[in-house]
Amino acid sequence: MAVLRGVGVLIVLLAVSTGAWAGWSLQLDQKFPVCGEPARLTITPPAGSTCDQAKVFVTYRPNSKTETTEAVGTPDESCSLVWIPQDPGISRLTLKVGDSKAAERLVSVRFAKSSALGILILIVAGCILYGGIAYSFKISFSQEDWK
Repeated sequence: MAVLRGVGVLIVLLAVSTGAWAGWSLQLDQKFPVCGEPARLTITPPAGSTCDQAKVFVTYRPNSKTETTEAVGTPDESCSLVWIPQDPGISRLTLKVGDSKAAERLVSVRFAKSSALGILILIVAGCILYGGIAYSFKISFSQEDWK
């Protein structure tokens, strides 16, 4: 009896690892898409399903007071579509088939360019930090303290 149970567990693990029971999945062609630049979303339906009733939605800044949800669109015949991120930050892509949520993915959207003000603040903060350290070393190692 224990041998049959072990064989049953082995069959289940093999089926799961080969993707026999895989559900919907949502892939993105870029790891970190850039705000304002197109990114391709590819939908993989489970075996025997099509992307006819699939719709993709994006939620910018999920779980915050300023979250906004927009429809990205419906996939084409090859189960893919193009998404152009509108806001930088964390975004949640949601795939809905009919009225039910089939897949979800969190994506970090990068800024299109570096902010000059942000770089300036970083440089000023570094000058204050390292300038303070240099001044404290000057005071602590001055010869006047040794007399």
